[in-house]
Amino acid sequence: MATVQQDLVSAIAGGARFVELIERRLSKYPNVMYSVMDVAAVFDVSDTKVREWIEDGRLCGANMNAGMTCPVNPDKPDGERRRMRPLWRMTRDAIMNMARHMEDRV
Repeated sequence: MATVQQDLVSAIAGGARFVELIERRLSKYPNVMYSVMDVAAVFDVSDTKVREWIEDGRLCGANMNAGMTCPVNPDKPDGERRRMRPLWRMTRDAIMNMARHMEDRV
């Protein structure tokens, strides 16, 4: 388990109430879909860490920009195009599943 996760879980009296903590933090964000920044704030980690979790398959996220492109040079209407950067969104269930998995590993 990553050091950040261990510190976060161990800071909560043995880790047994980790899921409750995450649930409480999520209540501050009454969204249907959560951004990388929201999830980072809930878990108290960096945006990069959340993106790593998504890429590793530990956190289920939907890329809202999948398959979308934008022009490399907007001044040329038929110019070269590139893929857009991922715009990740996560559901409350995905976040809570991640929290439960982290709590079980302690």
